[in-house]
Amino acid sequence: MYYFFHELKATSCPVFINGLMHDKFMSNGAEVDMNYAWHWVDEGDPAPLPEELWLITKDRSYSFDFRKKFGGYIVSCRLLSIMDKHGTAGWSRSALHVVNKKKEPVSKYDYYFLRVADNVNVALSNVINLNASDVELRKTGEIKHIKRLSLCDGIDREIFLVDEPATRSALFCSASFKAEFDAGSWQGVTLVSVSEFGVVKELYRQ
Repeated sequence: MYYFFHELKATSCPVFINGLMHDKFMSNGAEVDMNYAWHWVDEGDPAPLPEELWLITKDRSYSFDFRKKFGGYIVSCRLLSIMDKHGTAGWSRSALHVVNKKKEPVSKYDYYFLRVADNVNVALSNVINLNASDVELRKTGEIKHIKRLSLCDGIDREIFLVDEPATRSALFCSASFKAEFDAGSWQGVTLVSVSEFGVVKELYRQ
């Protein structure tokens, strides 16, 4: 059984982050474009992440444990501590200061910005069970739309991505990770069965 990380909207857990990320603090950082080689390059791989990053936000407060943003994942230290035991220890990361324009912290949690390292193969190919899934295919053979998703048995990763445009940067996990996840109490994120992937994504867009 496999699951995916699904963001939940709640108090101090907005799905849209009204801020931007930089490698140094700037009071107007929420309005300054992220023109950095570690964030985006036209060709090739982005530059390594700096040791520290600053998320300068216009939002008043945050209490979420997980957000998919800026080509990676904003993860609380408390959630990352169990994720690292299940396969993310080798991923690129930066300590993330989450502050407002006055440099005041807006969360009681400490965060890291997490990105898949170039030398870590976690985007898995050929793991979608097309016979058990309900998908619409393009002429190229790529998946255009997912109504119901099923993954193949025997995936030897605890936390992983699926190398398919239709799943974008969705983060998937095993039942063993979910068991440890369910033992905790988390804000703004839950794990949902992959069989609900298409349904949840449609609701998410509404």
